[in-house]
Amino acid sequence: MCHFSRIAEEVQKENVDPFDALIEMKSLEREFKKAMAVVKGAALEQSQHYGKQFTHAGFYFERRDGRAIYNFDHIPAIQNVKNELRFLQEQSKAALRNQVVDEDGVIIAPPKVSYADDVLIVRR
Repeated sequence: MCHFSRIAEEVQKENVDPFDALIEMKSLEREFKKAMAVVKGAALEQSQHYGKQFTHAGFYFERRDGRAIYNFDHIPAIQNVKNELRFLQEQSKAALRNQVVDEDGVIIAPPKVSYADDVLIVRR
């Protein structure tokens, strides 16, 4: 059983305070992410010597080139459409509280609302 599973098990058995466990897990998560970035970078660099696809220790690896990312924010027509969308979204949000009618007499429909899971923020 790994260290993470032992912590979770001890919390479930109520042998460890869940806040203390969360603090420890957050610290471990930060360390893990830093170490993973180093390891991924080294593995990606080493993969340059093996071609696009290869196996190692029974695992299949595939190196893919980074994807193209398009940014249209500098195009005035797109900015205008985005601004119009933001305006319509704000009108629709306002329709949750009161009936909203646009300049043409059309009733603005309120948005469908869903809620994300509750979260517990941990900071030092």
